[in-house]
Amino acid sequence: MAQKKDRMTRTKQVKAIDLFCGAGGSSWGAQAAGIKIVAAFDMWPVAESVYRDNFPNVKFYSGRIEDHDPDQIAKEVGDIDLIMASPECTNHSVAKGNKPRCEKSKDTALQVVRFARAFKPRWVVVENVVSMQNWSKYAGLIQEMAGLGYHNLAQKLNAADFGQRHLN
Repeated sequence: MAQKKDRMTRTKQVKAIDLFCGAGGSSWGAQAAGIKIVAAFDMWPVAESVYRDNFPNVKFYSGRIEDHDPDQIAKEVGDIDLIMASPECTNHSVAKGNKPRCEKSKDTALQVVRFARAFKPRWVVVENVVSMQNWSKYAGLIQEMAGLGYHNLAQKLNAADFGQRHLN
């Protein structure tokens, strides 16, 4: 028993950064699973305020992610094991309605490659809407990540299949 406990105490805690963190839903779930969030990124002031309230010990980087130098940030926050990313999804989805799509906004997903290249984490998890797979640059994104040594495993999840169901 002592040997097993000793081995468990030596287990390294997984450290992560959260790109496009919003108010912190992914960070909240990861933290609940025992992951230490060391940095978060978002450009929306309201999300930043909520995130800082919920995660006061996490280094928050505000502003456009394109304006941040991931190599410098890697020096500031140190090694990480996981990148969680939830790039802008409205321009990929039906939520945009009939309005024109913004390619520049969709391109934020390409920042995941830049951060993966700088941090070299063991895992990268990108969350988005299913229709992102129809994006003209999706295959290129997957190829660039493969070029960095990552394997792609796309999963289509339906939120209705998770959580507590309420019956009326």
